[in-house]
Formats: sequence, structure tokens, C-alpha cells
Amino acid sequence: MSGITKYADRLLTARKINGTSFDGTRDITTAYWGTTRTISLTGAITGSVSTNGGGNITINTTYDTGNITNLDNRYVKKAGDTM
Repeated sequence: MSGITKYADRLLTARKINGTSFDGTRDITTAYWGTTRTISLTGAITGSVSTNGGGNITINTTYDTGNITNLDNRYVKKAGDTM
């Protein structure tokens, strides 16, 4: 079986997985997702943000008091309220 390799130490040609170089010699953690995703909140609290997974995100939200049913004292109702 001359010329046939049974095992390989690395890929012949390195590839990128979601922007992170991979040659098969070590585990990788990708820097971001391959596709940007949008995370959305719906209901009494709404908001959305798009992210590629490359860092922390903040979702700016809107509070709609007209969209709340069965709210009781277990929840903080607005800024400054206590539980």
C-alpha cells in the first residue's frame, strides 16, 4: 500500500469555520456565528437586537402597560417599585 496514508496530522489545506482558521490540529472556538441572528422579545416587554455571536449584546426594551394581564405583586411593575 505504498503512497496511502492511514492517518493525517492536519488538513492538506486549512479552512475557515465561521471566520476561525482550522487545520485539524487543534480544537477551535469560532469567533462568531456564520449567520447574523435577530433576538426578539414580544408581549408586554418588546425589543430586538441583531448579533453575529461575536460579543455581548444589550436589548433596548419597551414596556407596554396595555398589554399586561394578571399582573400581581410578585413582579416589579416599573422603575423604582419594590417587590
